[in-house]
Amino acid sequence: MKTPSAISSVRGTDFRVGVIETQSGTSSEVLTGSVEVNGERKQVKVPAGYGTVTIEGKPPVSPVKLLPPPDLSAAAHYYQNLPLVIKFTPLAGAHAYRAQIAADRDFKNLRSEFTAANLPFRDGDIPDGDYWLRVRGIDGLSIEGKDAVIAFALNAYPEAPFILAPLPGGMAEPEKQQFKWAAQTDVSHYAVMVSKDADFSSSLYFNPEVKENSVTLSESLPPGHYFWRIFAVSAREGAGPFSDTMAFRVPYPAPAVGEAKLDDNKMTFAWRAAVEGQSFQFQFARDKEFTHIIHDESTTASQVTIAKPDSGTYYLRIKTIESDGFQGPWGSPQAIEVPFGISYWFMLLMLLPLLVLI
Repeated sequence: MKTPSAISSVRGTDFRVGVIETQSGTSSEVLTGSVEVNGERKQVKVPAGYGTVTIEGKPPVSPVKLLPPPDLSAAAHYYQNLPLVIKFTPLAGAHAYRAQIAADRDFKNLRSEFTAANLPFRDGDIPDGDYWLRVRGIDGLSIEGKDAVIAFALNAYPEAPFILAPLPGGMAEPEKQQFKWAAQTDVSHYAVMVSKDADFSSSLYFNPEVKENSVTLSESLPPGHYFWRIFAVSAREGAGPFSDTMAFRVPYPAPAVGEAKLDDNKMTFAWRAAVEGQSFQFQFARDKEFTHIIHDESTTASQVTIAKPDSGTYYLRIKTIESDGFQGPWGSPQAIEVPFGISYWFMLLMLLPLLVLI
């Protein structure tokens, strides 16, 4: 085998020859058997497990031991996203790496090949399927080491849809929770899971045949913390990967406020008692939009007393605040009529004519 910088002679062996473009040189790496490399009237015999480099105009360097195979025990065997993020332990002595992805174990049907100096690798515009990954280290002389090979599978399509509600870390409705996502073309249906645990070991809801881009639970979840995820299914690609696990919260609904107790100078409103650690925020306003708030109070009690306002129509609302500070939704505004009040002095003035007649 002739190159501009070297001639390699071989019999019954397994070896690699590469061109080092940056140095106008040739690398020779022997895996089994032996190879004789000639350059500038010097011959070097390279045994199995060694390699040499020949720079144009210079003789071959003395054989150096090939780097061992990288440790791919930390590399994933199953991927659900592209680009592939291939992680493994850095190899001592490696200045770079060569990676190859093939559809067959013999690497005759290469789907991707690249070199990289940094870890992890990021590569891949390949369809779903079963593949083989081959990686070797490259030393400071640009000699490539021994291969490490593992099998892996890719299931990235169809991609999980974009989420609309509840968003990760967001809040669902207090009752009849609804889950929404963006509609996808070429998708036949979706599968939705809801769980109390992040690992979905205790599934509360699973529907593998959701035809639309939303689903409403027939039985409401009680207040608390939950997780949900979704995947899409298409006729061409089958079931795609799950979305990321998304945490959400079902809030405590705002308590219903009972009938107000009116006295001469004050008004008292009451509602259900708080669960341990809860508090409430109460607002009393002139308008149902609550732009003109007369009274705003946070309390751990189950009632609040305010000064009695002038006669007219007023609005009140309340929301629950949980022990970690999370605020539930405002309850529906409630209207209340404050009647025209007759004061003590007004009553005396009305009685004066009667006193004169007596």
